[in-house]
This record gives sequence, C-alpha cells and structure tokens, in this order.
Amino acid sequence: MKNFTTLSRKETQELAMLFAETLHSKTFLCLDGNLGGGKTTFAQGILTFFEAEPPYTSPTFSLIKEYPLPREKNGISYIYHIDAYRIASPDILSLGWEEIIEKPQSLILLEWPENVSEYIPKTALFLTFSHPQNPHDKDTRIITLPNNLPPDTVSTTNALSQHHLE
Repeated sequence: MKNFTTLSRKETQELAMLFAETLHSKTFLCLDGNLGGGKTTFAQGILTFFEAEPPYTSPTFSLIKEYPLPREKNGISYIYHIDAYRIASPDILSLGWEEIIEKPQSLILLEWPENVSEYIPKTALFLTFSHPQNPHDKDTRIITLPNNLPPDTVSTTNALSQHHLE
C-alpha cells in the first residue's frame, strides 16, 4: 500500500485520474473511509477520466448509479458507483448486485464496503481515505492505494509516486 496526500479537491480528483489509467474491466474498487474522507471526490476523478456523463453526485439515496461510457476505455463500458451507507447487507442482492458484479465490461466503485462485506469479490482492491482532524486543514486527504497494480502500468505508477507521496 502507498499513501498519497492531496491538498485540495482538485488534487484528489487528479490523483484519481492518474489511478484510473491503471484500471481495466471487471475491476472492483472498495472506497473505504469516514464521512468527508474524499471517497466521492475520488470517484468523480475516475468518472472524469472515463468521460462518463455528469453530474457525478454521490449515490447516497439512489444507492447505485450506472454510467454507460460514450466509448470503451481499458475494456470498460460501464461504471457503477454504489453507496452502501444506508443498506443492510442482504438487501444489496435485491438491487441487481450479482448482475452488476458479473458484467464483463464494468468498473465498480463501492463506498462503505464494510456494510456489504460478505458480498465483495475476493479480487476487490481496497483504497482508504482519511483527513486530518485539524479544522484549519479541511481539504487535505490521505489516500492509500494498493501496490498490486497491473505490471503494464509502470509509467502511471511512476506518475503516481511523484504525487505527494508520503
């Protein structure tokens, strides 16, 4: 795992766009962290990279947002942004969970993975988000990304390493 520090929403989204270059179809990302940790902002950066149609809002009340992409990129044609904050674990199945995770050209972004942990694929990648408790430092985020990126992402990994590496 590698920690990155971003100092603004814009930097969080830029880091997400660099990270998005490493993603491919059938990737399942668990975005883990407290409220205000930067999960949705990071998801917005990924959606921007893949040119999904805005608006990029949190699916807190709709639970799942599907973004069909205008063109396939890295084998991905659909992005699903799921917010499990307000859902009990077995209830996720009634929302088409199995169809979504089996869709071959999809990328899944799951916020609050701890609420549906028994249904998360073993291949899921976990990213963690936190922010300092200092009220004067409201835009700084610490984002932990996995080391197990695909080997064909060397240039992106180098670019990520230059981005406020802690």
